[in-house]
Amino acid sequence: LVNKGELHVANGDLQMNMSQMADNPNIKVFWPAGPDGVRSTFALPYEIGLVTGAPNADNGKKLIDFLLSKEAQSTVSSIAIGVP
Repeated sequence: LVNKGELHVANGDLQMNMSQMADNPNIKVFWPAGPDGVRSTFALPYEIGLVTGAPNADNGKKLIDFLLSKEAQSTVSSIAIGVP
């Protein structure tokens, strides 16, 4: 709706919006400023966990270990436009 001009401002997921900017020239990301003029934001951490009694717990643990590995985390910025 922002890209089509139907909305001027919308909140969204930073990673998704950064990805959309490549194909949608009217989408821009900005951080609002407080009364003191300082722009700010905050991080919402992603969580991962393994369910007790999971049917494939060993494979789940391997996946978690991989996702948290230095190798995988080093690709977060380039692949998912995120912060490791």
